[in-house]
Amino acid sequence: MIRHGENNTLIFDREKIIFKNFSGKEGPYNAQGERSFSVIIEDPMVAQKLADEGWNIRILKSRDEDAEPNHRLPIKVTQRSRDGKGFTRLPSIFKHKNSTHVRLNENTVGDLDYDDIVETSFVVRGYQYEPGKISAWLNSMDVVIADDPFADRYGRPGDGFMNEPEPEDLPFS
Repeated sequence: MIRHGENNTLIFDREKIIFKNFSGKEGPYNAQGERSFSVIIEDPMVAQKLADEGWNIRILKSRDEDAEPNHRLPIKVTQRSRDGKGFTRLPSIFKHKNSTHVRLNENTVGDLDYDDIVETSFVVRGYQYEPGKISAWLNSMDVVIADDPFADRYGRPGDGFMNEPEPEDLPFS
């Protein structure tokens, strides 16, 4: 579901993302260090409405020639500082997997490129870079990763999966 929020924001709830580049790897469509992804917009009427508002909606060609094309909105995750040497800030991104919840940082956000993402919900803020043209910048995000079927069996100490004894129950404490 996509809806408008306050202060020129869009709220995406349980949407599918593609073209993940949270690590900022250089590629044919982006420079080194530019973290980004795209969200699929399946409803053509919603895509047209956003395009009419000025959002940078792109057509996603289908592999099936007979199928209707979907649309996507490219979203930038971080922006470079004015001196070009670093990034101004990383949005608030939380990763949820096997009952654990972790806030990602600049060193860990790239892991999302390889994770099996089940669901994403996020807020983007629009930036009008030319009259009538709006680019999308990630403001905050929750990412649900597919559960590991062996995590409950083997768990890691301190992650809440194992039945660990309380410190007062240890014979050598």
